[in-house]
Amino acid sequence: MRAALARTAAGLRRVDAGVAAIESGLLALLLGGLVLGGSWQVVARNFHFGTAVWVETLLRYQVMWIGLIGASLATRYRKHVTIEAIGIYLPRRAQRPMHALLGLFAAGLAGLLAWASGLMVVEEARGGRALFTIAALGLPIRSWVAQSVLPAAFAVVAARFLAQALAVALGVSAPVHETGGLAGEGAAGLGALVESGDVPLEPGCGAPVPAAAPAAPAAPAGPGAPPPGGGA
Repeated sequence: MRAALARTAAGLRRVDAGVAAIESGLLALLLGGLVLGGSWQVVARNFHFGTAVWVETLLRYQVMWIGLIGASLATRYRKHVTIEAIGIYLPRRAQRPMHALLGLFAAGLAGLLAWASGLMVVEEARGGRALFTIAALGLPIRSWVAQSVLPAAFAVVAARFLAQALAVALGVSAPVHETGGLAGEGAAGLGALVESGDVPLEPGCGAPVPAAAPAAPAAPAGPGAPPPGGGA
């Protein structure tokens, strides 16, 4: 059973790492496009080259995509905004279940937002409304395509909050305030170490306790040295 859970956890970590790599690539492309598009608009207006109307709309939606993908990555690395108004005053034994419940609540809220935004995207797809048209290519961009990042990002955020809540509840990850924002890879590595038994957990709070180093062997006694115990 333990081996099956370890294999499942390893598979989920690989999936999460792949999703994070895709998100990072998209962020790089979107940021580059945002800088280039905004710069071109400024130059075109100042030198009267003529601006494309659709570029303004594209830039606005790029900002939305960057914000949502960035929020998803912040959740993975546990760098999202947290308000520790109560948890820091609770006993150490009560902090772990409280943070697990907060993670489950955040996952449920993000899942609800994913569901609601998914319904909106479906309605937009049925309407078939074009958000803008790239005149040079004659390519219409549908509104549902631009809005599809909403349910996707919220679903990924919900999955990551759920995974973090389970990790805290099972004792393979410390609450956020104890780690200072433990990175996703760090949490995965900590879970792997705990599964292997190399890092024992402190009872009550689950914080990793380094194993004691073995004592150095005593130097061999030379000729004429007193025997152990200090006898003459």
